[in-house]
Amino acid sequence: MKDIIKVFKEVFPNLNQNQIDAILTTEGPLLILAGLMTGKTLTLILRTLYLVISGKAKLIEIVLTTFTEKSAFEMRDRIFSGCRKDWLYRKTK
Repeated sequence: MKDIIKVFKEVFPNLNQNQIDAILTTEGPLLILAGLMTGKTLTLILRTLYLVISGKAKLIEIVLTTFTEKSAFEMRDRIFSGCRKDWLYRKTK
């Protein structure tokens, strides 16, 4: 899975260590609090993709919440565009 993080860092070079730690946190729920334009949505999307790609969760088992309908649709669209169809139903370990 370190290869996935390497790809994330190459594609998103501005990820900071706190964001990487949040992406790699796989046990239990996670609450991300940060100011405007700090990369919260990107962090949640990459964490979701990491959980699905690594087989630690199925997409249907993940709940993401946001304050606006616009943000919710943006997260949904970005997650689905980052997932291949077969990842959606991958069995967990």
